[in-house]
Amino acid sequence: MNTELLALVPPEKREAAEAYLQTREAYPPKLVQGMLLFGALISCVAILFGGTVFGVRVLRSVIGVLFTAAGWWLSAKNEGRADWGYVFCAQLGLVLGIIGRMELIDWLVSFSHYAREGNAFIFCAVAALSYPFFKAKIDRLFFCTWALVALLDYTQNGLLRSAAGMEILSAVLCAFFFGGALWIFASRRIVLKPLAYAGVIACGVGLVCLSDTVGRNISLMLFAGMAAFCASRLSVPFKTRALICALIVVLACWLPVYAFAGLFACAAGYYLRERCLEWLGMAGFAAGLVWMYYDMNTTLLAKAGWLTLAGGCSLLAYAWVRRTYAR
Repeated sequence: MNTELLALVPPEKREAAEAYLQTREAYPPKLVQGMLLFGALISCVAILFGGTVFGVRVLRSVIGVLFTAAGWWLSAKNEGRADWGYVFCAQLGLVLGIIGRMELIDWLVSFSHYAREGNAFIFCAVAALSYPFFKAKIDRLFFCTWALVALLDYTQNGLLRSAAGMEILSAVLCAFFFGGALWIFASRRIVLKPLAYAGVIACGVGLVCLSDTVGRNISLMLFAGMAAFCASRLSVPFKTRALICALIVVLACWLPVYAFAGLFACAAGYYLRERCLEWLGMAGFAAGLVWMYYDMNTTLLAKAGWLTLAGGCSLLAYAWVRRTYAR
């Protein structure tokens, strides 16, 4: 696997990539890292609530500033070190930084009286300002997802008074999040990958929150257009591209938007070699099929037939992709 990754790296950066991979191999196993993260979380909770036992009261703003500063210092000091003690300190900095910024957010939103527009602005500002300084992927994913979901919540519930306009704008915003994530994945911008996954998650949340048929149909059209555009950019013969575009039209007319978006994400993840995107896409596709099953107003026998047909098509597509693009 490492050899395949190094083959994709430009020659002038290959030495740095080899050093990075060696450092990653020296890290503790994932299970040990999870245990260290849980220990760091327990330590932060003990620090946060330990003062209340002794009657010490500290303002939320002070706690937020202190925890954020301490988290940034510990994360920067122990970045790239593979020993268990350094990894624990980095995990402790991660948890301290997250708790500190959550305290700051809670303190700031109280000034806006918890209005949706104030929450969206504060979440987006905190996520943007902290992105260059806190470099842990889970940290960036957490705050970017929180910010994008808050922006969707403001769009769906506080921006427009017209229900139809709200649904249309929400559908466009979901498609924008997904399209931006695909652009980041395709351009191989490693630094922005947490933002890309946050966009995919926020897009899924936004699609689930769509409650009107107009919004679902518009989002389905937008996703079908993006899928057709991506298919037209594939380096395959013209007949193959035309066949894929025709298949996209058939699937868009057959599947609900949740299943279609999940299938699109799974195919994009497979083509771009993004495993997590594949898993998210398969989860969305399965959830979309379950939703389609319970939403169909027909007999159980007809529902079973449609699901059997969907499963057969999925297996045939998997076999074709496995044979054509074996890896």
